[in-house]
Amino acid sequence: MTYLIIGAVLLYLVGTMAWVLPSKREKKQMQMRQRAKACGMQIQLKSRELPSELDRGYGKPYFMQYLKIRPEPLEKVKPIRFLKCGLDEDPVPGWRSDFDFHEHMSVALKPILSELPRDVFAVILSSSAVGVEWQEKAPLDDVDRISASLDKLLNVSLD
Repeated sequence: MTYLIIGAVLLYLVGTMAWVLPSKREKKQMQMRQRAKACGMQIQLKSRELPSELDRGYGKPYFMQYLKIRPEPLEKVKPIRFLKCGLDEDPVPGWRSDFDFHEHMSVALKPILSELPRDVFAVILSSSAVGVEWQEKAPLDDVDRISASLDKLLNVSLD
């Protein structure tokens, strides 16, 4: 009987410790976020209704927004948000935007958006920052790809 009580207490303690420890996915996400901060990005946890073509019926999903702040904010620039879609007839193939932008922007954005990881589903260009929204399901090295892409997006003219 004594051994049974000791075994139950040990199982309780081990179960409690296992519940508190981060999972493999959470450890990977922590590493991604640390690397993103080391690359000079700001990180925000977001929740938003997704467009119908991205919604899988699970309610409001949580995702991460990685931002790079512009050294000097631009004046009189409307924010542009690109959403990933399966259509190739848009000015930037595979990406849709409600904003009418100039042809020179399309030429500059095509190679940059094509090198982003697969689970990036939105790109934001604003007067104060550029950023991506994604679910952090890619390998750890993709944070460096995102950082390089955001650096390139900072140089795209929004006029």
